[in-house]
Amino acid sequence: MNTADEEFKRLFRGANVFEREMVETKLASFLRVYPDCVPALRLRGHMLDYEVMLEQSQDVDVDPFDPRVQLIRSSYESALQADPYCIGAAIDLGDYWSDLAKDPERAIEYYDRAILLLKSGQCTEDRESELIDAYKGKIQALIALNRNDAAVDCRKQAMADGCTDEIADLKDQD
Repeated sequence: MNTADEEFKRLFRGANVFEREMVETKLASFLRVYPDCVPALRLRGHMLDYEVMLEQSQDVDVDPFDPRVQLIRSSYESALQADPYCIGAAIDLGDYWSDLAKDPERAIEYYDRAILLLKSGQCTEDRESELIDAYKGKIQALIALNRNDAAVDCRKQAMADGCTDEIADLKDQD
């Protein structure tokens, strides 16, 4: 673990991310000192993502050119650039392209990247949950593209890779 990651854990351990103003101020200061700290970049993206999704859930239309949406993408891209093996950042970008940018083709690229990294033995946090998240995102993106046969094949591969219950639940939602 590097100095930035240790300092991040020290500063943000137990922080309530729903106290946005306090955390955001501390996070902005931290990122000025450690601009390539992957956990901090992902936290910034997650906080903004949550805010935007909350607004959308309340039927507030969020413009794709809203600076927050652009900052979400750049946060996740910067995290992945700082650590090309960060599976969480790849999944975050897949979710961004799928949910916010409405570009499922591009989302699939990032979900595939995460799946490939996981299959090659990489793991950022929790291999099982990361694999499930990557496969779920990819299947949903394939369905959004009306590529149902590819979604079925992807589901079979996910189940072969051990994602049985969660992927079976996804089928029931379709």
